[in-house]
Amino acid sequence: MRVSLRYAHDWVGDTRVELSKVGGNAAAVLIDRPGVPATTFGCDGVNVDVVLDDAADKPVEHGCVSGSAQGLSGSFQPEEPLATFADIDLAGTWRLNIADLASLYSGTLLEWCLVAETAPVGPDATADLGIELSASPDPVVAGEDLTLVATVGNDGPDAAPEVVVTFDLPPELSYAGFRSTRRPGMPLGTHWSCAEAAGQVTCELSGSLPAAVAAPSLAIVATVDASASGKVDTNASVTGFVDDPEAGNDASTARIMVLAIGDRIFADGFE
Repeated sequence: MRVSLRYAHDWVGDTRVELSKVGGNAAAVLIDRPGVPATTFGCDGVNVDVVLDDAADKPVEHGCVSGSAQGLSGSFQPEEPLATFADIDLAGTWRLNIADLASLYSGTLLEWCLVAETAPVGPDATADLGIELSASPDPVVAGEDLTLVATVGNDGPDAAPEVVVTFDLPPELSYAGFRSTRRPGMPLGTHWSCAEAAGQVTCELSGSLPAAVAAPSLAIVATVDASASGKVDTNASVTGFVDDPEAGNDASTARIMVLAIGDRIFADGFE
């Protein structure tokens, strides 16, 4: 199983999260003061929006971004493995305890849930995934940040597991991070997690994307090279584990105009 967890807190490094099942003996610490003992006070990032998964690539201890408005965001391995509960029935009452182990700051639990493993997909399952890519601002001034928004949906007829969006950034753009927000109607625990390598950003969706549902919003932030100018294209594509009956909507391109730094005054309407 996995745990989807979202809470607001002004200093993530102060918090400790433990999961247990009422009436049982098993318990696991999911988050334990990220950034401690590497720093005395822990990570000073703000807020948590994560999926905790034993199969994730990165430990939660190393996931907090110092000074960020989204201190912990994405999919991470918990502090102690969820395999602790492997032989325990998910049915019943579970308890999540969040403690602030320091003073001064406080927080609020927003939502959490246990996410059962996805049921196997039938051999004849199909899912018509689609993607649309947009960019803002357009035009953008060289040296400034650009936001690329991918809108991903599934027209069915079946749910789509293992959905992956790939952004191919041109040389003029450098990856600076991502943002994701769960849409109404999406199951808890459905969450994007992104990583960049050699100009290619790969974003994986946890869980499955149901039919006739839009995925959580996905925005990539990129910094425009200070020497760039002219038209710049960025491509994005979406894939899933099952067959896609309509491949024509699986890719999208966003073209933006980059203004040289000296052209800023003209872009604002002056001469």
